[in-house]
Order: sequence, then C-alpha cells, then structure tokens
Amino acid sequence: MIPFKHQRGLTLLELVVTLTLVSILAGLALPSFARLGRHLTVGTATDIVRAMANLARSEAVKRGTRVIVCPSLDGTACTRQTTGTLLVYTDRNRDGDPDPGSQPIARETVAQPLSLSYNRPYLAFSPRGHAYGTNGTFSICLPDDLASGAMLIISNTGRPRTARDYDGDGVVERAPGKPLQCP
Repeated sequence: MIPFKHQRGLTLLELVVTLTLVSILAGLALPSFARLGRHLTVGTATDIVRAMANLARSEAVKRGTRVIVCPSLDGTACTRQTTGTLLVYTDRNRDGDPDPGSQPIARETVAQPLSLSYNRPYLAFSPRGHAYGTNGTFSICLPDDLASGAMLIISNTGRPRTARDYDGDGVVERAPGKPLQCP
C-alpha cells in the first residue's frame, strides 16, 4: 500500500484572507509611521538648534568675546528665516556680522523641507554666557503641519528650553495663548 502524503502550501482562499488582513493592518499603520517620521525630523532639527546655541554660548565664554548664532541662507550672513543653515561666529566689533577675515565657528545644515526662523536678527551671547536682549525663540516648522512643529526658547541666561502645548490643541506655544506660527 502507498502511504498518504500531505500536500504542502496554501490554498487560494487562505492566501487571499492573509493578504487582505495584512493590507488592512498596513493601511492603519502607515499614517502613524508618517506622523512619527515628521516628529523625528522636527526633533532632530530641534536638537541641532539646541546644540548650536549651546556651542555658541560655550564659545563666547571660552573666547571671552561675543558669539552669534543665526539662520543663514548662504552660510555666510544672517537671515531671519531659512530652509538652509545655522551659522555660529564671533562678533568682536558688535555689528552683527561675522568678523572680517575670520572663519565661522560652526555651520550646520537643517534638513529639508523644514523652515527655521528666529524672532530676532540673531542670537548673541556675551562673554559671560548670557543672551543679549529678551527671550528669543527659534521656530522649526514643516510645511502645512503646525502640529509637528517645535519652538526652542533661549532665556536671558542663555539656557534653551523646548516649548510645550499648554492648551492641548496639538500646537506648541511659547506661553499660554502664544502658539507656534510658521512663516
């Protein structure tokens, strides 16, 4: 007598049911992964801005001179808003521009398509490590997505802090009632 052999494989019905379940689960998970990707992009940019502000502050103390950090389109001069570069440089003559003949202390590119803006012409640190003027705010935004944006607030003492969502609407605020606004 010939022994009975089991056939291996899937039936067409089993395959269709499995593929249907996988596609439904993938459709439910994809928006969450896209949101996670946006938050990671903004979080990385926020960390870069924080690191550059901390670097500028420590360099001001170390060098005993005024040091500036600002958004820059071309990596050589400050602008209030950019999708490009953060620039750190010394400003001994206090004119807000990089010292003639000196190299920037640091340049860091911010990921596209983020926009980065600062609510002042630049952030300047004194030789004592304090920020000049009042609190300044870096806004980090993705196009058409305020809920994924972030704000980094630099206090007069030069310490950065991340803004939070005070009213639970998904948009961060520098203070209650002052939400993130992207250019």
